[in-house]
Amino acid sequence: MPRRALTVVSGGNGHDPHTPTAESRRLVVLGTLNNLSLDRIAALVGISRADLKRHYRNEIDNGTDLALIEASNNMLWLAHQRADLGVSLRANQALLGPRVRSWREAAPAPSTSESDINDMNLAEIDAEIARLERDMAAAKGTAGEAGNQ
Repeated sequence: MPRRALTVVSGGNGHDPHTPTAESRRLVVLGTLNNLSLDRIAALVGISRADLKRHYRNEIDNGTDLALIEASNNMLWLAHQRADLGVSLRANQALLGPRVRSWREAAPAPSTSESDINDMNLAEIDAEIARLERDMAAAKGTAGEAGNQ
């Protein structure tokens, strides 16, 4: 008796087989970037965890790297554009700051007291607190002015 060819039906559970789309791939990449569990990502895409692993192995394994590469590409574009030089400068600072020592901003000097708190009386402690509050207000004012430029 001749053998009949087996027909393989994808899905096997009565559902249409899943076909990844650009949007579903984007969801998986963003899910991995945000450290969502595979079960949660699968639920967002509307498939089982096994189907997620089968169809989106590359996005699961490399999603965070893919997103960082895309963000780096966008940052390079901003750094090279000439329409807004302020944006270009900030993009260059963000790119070079962690990598090039001369692009790092100096850390503010810590505000120190001349006296040991154990040797101060209440009036001296109150004066020291007032001085520290003035220093903090001045630092906030300087940071606010820099942010408004």
